[in-house]
Amino acid sequence: FKDDIEVEKNVEEHDESHNSLRKKNGISRTQVWKILKKKQKVLDEEDRKLLTEIKKKKNRKKVSSEKAE
Repeated sequence: FKDDIEVEKNVEEHDESHNSLRKKNGISRTQVWKILKKKQKVLDEEDRKLLTEIKKKKNRKKVSSEKAE
């Protein structure tokens, strides 16, 4: 039950951010979604790059420790 209230709060805050974006820029709801989706795509791309970097580093460490043995 407590979680439901949290979720509702988050949804309201989410809506607020959308509405403020729309009011400031005078853009439609679908445009707001498109913008946010683009931002999310960029973030996802960056995350993916970071993850591959981390994996590469871990693999390098494994390889170097295997060579040392």
